[in-house]
Amino acid sequence: MSLESNRFLLIFFGNAFKFTEKGSVVLFIKKEIQEKEWILFSVRDTGSGIEREYQKKMFEKFSQENMSYNKKYGGAGLGLAIVKELVALMNGTIFIESEPGK
Repeated sequence: MSLESNRFLLIFFGNAFKFTEKGSVVLFIKKEIQEKEWILFSVRDTGSGIEREYQKKMFEKFSQENMSYNKKYGGAGLGLAIVKELVALMNGTIFIESEPGK
């Protein structure tokens, strides 16, 4: 895998572990070769879910769902913005499906 995909995995999956205080984090990786080779990375966790309003801006720089997370977990809100840029460099797409409380 490329350096970009390694960085992507570290940040993307690291966030899932960081924000899941108890329960589980399951990583899925699927590779397909059709007309082009592509890899699907996905994560499912038992975290608290993400509010719909925040989902719209979570890939923006310095974006955090709750400012108290900065004190609790650290970070500046750059991780997912970097992930989005890395995915774009690899001609990929990224999206989220989440429900608050689930």
